[in-house]
Amino acid sequence: MALKLLKEAKRQGVHDINKEKATFDEYHHLSAQLKQDPDRFQVFTRISMGAFQYLLNKVENSLVKNWTNWHRPIFPEKRLVVTLRYSYV
Repeated sequence: MALKLLKEAKRQGVHDINKEKATFDEYHHLSAQLKQDPDRFQVFTRISMGAFQYLLNKVENSLVKNWTNWHRPIFPEKRLVVTLRYSYV
């Protein structure tokens, strides 16, 4: 029964919610504001802007992902911000 329902369900490459994630995610709204205020940037990421740029330059090549027809990658800057924001030492 469950298998039949799965076969009948319409398959989507990308769910509608994920298509609009750029307009709803936290980083999208805060990135411009955080870049203008170094103190708030440091509170948000726990690292200074200078140290962030240095770290990004060092790891950017390993954070780059390929574009596909269905998925847009998360850019290295955002990947690093999310990692720093939600990692707790």
